[in-house]
Amino acid sequence: MASEPLWLQGEGTVTSMRRAVDISGPVNVDGIVVLVTAGRCRDADAVRALCTRRSWPVVEVATADDATWTASARRTSLVVVTGAEPAFILATVAAVRRSSSAPLAVVGDIEGPARTRALATGADVVLPPVDDPENLLAHLLALLRRSGPGDPKVRFLISGRLEVDLWSRRCQLDGEPLPLSRTEYDLLVHLMRHARKAVRLESIIHEVWRSRAYQLQTNAARIMVSRVRAKLRSHDAEGREYIKCVRGIGYEFSQPVLQAGDGAAEQTGAEPGTLTFASTLLRIAAGLRDLRYEDAAQYAVDALVHATGSDAGAVFSTRHGFIELVAERGHPEEYCQYVRSGVRARGRTEVHPDDLTQPIQISDIAGLRSKATSLQIMAAHGFHSYLYVPLITDGATQGGLRLMSRSSRPLDPVMTMFCCAVGGLLSLAVPADRSLLLTSG
Repeated sequence: MASEPLWLQGEGTVTSMRRAVDISGPVNVDGIVVLVTAGRCRDADAVRALCTRRSWPVVEVATADDATWTASARRTSLVVVTGAEPAFILATVAAVRRSSSAPLAVVGDIEGPARTRALATGADVVLPPVDDPENLLAHLLALLRRSGPGDPKVRFLISGRLEVDLWSRRCQLDGEPLPLSRTEYDLLVHLMRHARKAVRLESIIHEVWRSRAYQLQTNAARIMVSRVRAKLRSHDAEGREYIKCVRGIGYEFSQPVLQAGDGAAEQTGAEPGTLTFASTLLRIAAGLRDLRYEDAAQYAVDALVHATGSDAGAVFSTRHGFIELVAERGHPEEYCQYVRSGVRARGRTEVHPDDLTQPIQISDIAGLRSKATSLQIMAAHGFHSYLYVPLITDGATQGGLRLMSRSSRPLDPVMTMFCCAVGGLLSLAVPADRSLLLTSG
């Protein structure tokens, strides 16, 4: 008979607790486990084996920057930092804590002042090198039970020339700082996170003021919204109206918003969500001119990744029933090798290029529970959402253009239309002899 778990109770007594909270029971792991380790590490091997046994999805990274990115752009249930170098551990904990509130455990030979600093910097627990895997499991499960679901975060909210940095809580418009009080900033962020949706006034009061006393806060909320609207209007060179009143309901941030991870804001030179995409589209059309198809595909991928702030892009064709990777940028080498090894256009792939005639977006590839190896590889490397645009010439699908992101949110409608337009331009570059090689499966 299997032994029952022992639990300490009361004044030092030890009692067998049948049907009590068992460390092997289910816990709230609705996101990934980010494992941070610099090189081979025995503790990392133990954490990896534990996660595999529990069927927890693991994304492994080797630097503080990669840990910060992954934990902020994906729904993260747990971060585990391993290693024997205190400087590496402290830098990683500090970096992750700037962008994620996920439970964070440090596992390694770190003692004395370094251990105290790790806890003060943001680690929830510091554990010694792993000698007993069950003890490690018990500590990690305790962290997971007491944490809510991970909240996927991005760094920037961008709408035209308005940019909000969520990490530093700074806002700028037309390249100049936009002075906002703490409450004004929280209000703007709340509306931007629900862009182009009517947000009820009571929801604004609850989320921004953290108050359920709706009737007592109504006037204050309306005054605050008016202040933010006035500041946006006065600092915008074109006097655009970002926030509008929805009669009988509340307010709406009326412009499209791009959510982007760290580093993407500098790449979105096309001013996402504005009509300046038209000039960008013209530049791409000019760049595609006179290029042979493979070069045109690479040019389109590079341009779209740059313009949209996506993390990866690719163009596919279908030859003799197999998917061919024509051009790519930003994909892990494991994925590229898998596709180049030969993947059938029908079967266990994420899309069926010879079937699709309309663009599709998926906001959570991990949530699909797909058995497609290609999707599993991308999910394991921290990718979250994608847009797929079929390339159609003379009524027949010739392949597809795909953008992938670590952001938890798909592209907004304006950017989706922009990507579709680029896909249409690229379809014109597909040579006639390539379409003769395409099969239906």
